Amino acid sequence: MSKKKKKAKKQTIKIFFKDGKTDEIPQKFWDDYLYDSSGGSSLFVVIKKGMWIAMYNMSEKACVTVG
Repeated sequence: MSKKKKKAKKQTIKIFFKDGKTDEIPQKFWDDYLYDSSGGSSLFVVIKKGMWIAMYNMSEKACVTVG
């Protein structure tokens, strides 16, 4: 009897803006992200294959979730 591999759970990045709008980025569009608060401003960056594909100024966001 062979063992079945666990299927990796797909994650979504959800970005909630202060004005009530929401961005959702499915797992197929990103493979990494970073949060940088150096230099006096905070940024959330979405990365795919080592390239920055989206950058968000956190002063305009209410919340970011990954899961």
